[in-house]
This record gives sequence, C-alpha cells and structure tokens, in this order.
Amino acid sequence: MLLLLILYVGFIHGDGDTPGLLGLSASDGGNVRAAMLLSAVWFALFAWPLLVSARTRHSSTLARASGSSVSCVGGGPPSRLRGS
Repeated sequence: MLLLLILYVGFIHGDGDTPGLLGLSASDGGNVRAAMLLSAVWFALFAWPLLVSARTRHSSTLARASGSSVSCVGGGPPSRLRGS
C-alpha cells in the first residue's frame, strides 16, 4: 500500500506536462517508466532477504535430511536424497 501511495503522489497524480511531485515529463511516458523502475527496485530490495535466507535454509535442510532416515509420502526419500 505504501508503494502505491508513493507511486501515485510522486509520479502519477496531477495534470499538465509534469504530473506528480517529482515533475517528470509525461509527454513520452517518463513518469510511468520511472514509477515502474522504482517498483522493481522496491520489490528486489524487499525480496533479497527472503531469497538469501530461503537458499541457506533449504541447503541446510537437505544436508540434515540426507544423513537421516526421512520418509516421504510415496514410500521413501526423494530420488535426489537417495544414496548411490
């Protein structure tokens, strides 16, 4: 919700050739392009901690599971966990 408010007030709201508080040109769609760039950076910034923690948690879970007897629905461990 905060991102939508920032995008609307900063880039979209208003009339004329330079809408929004930042005053970017609307004639070539520069204000909308900048708004989409900001939203991409916003999502990347807040997704980064999740991506980093999920990767390390998943790796440690697989390392623990490969050394123990893990039963899955279907009879046994997934093929990637079976020893050769």
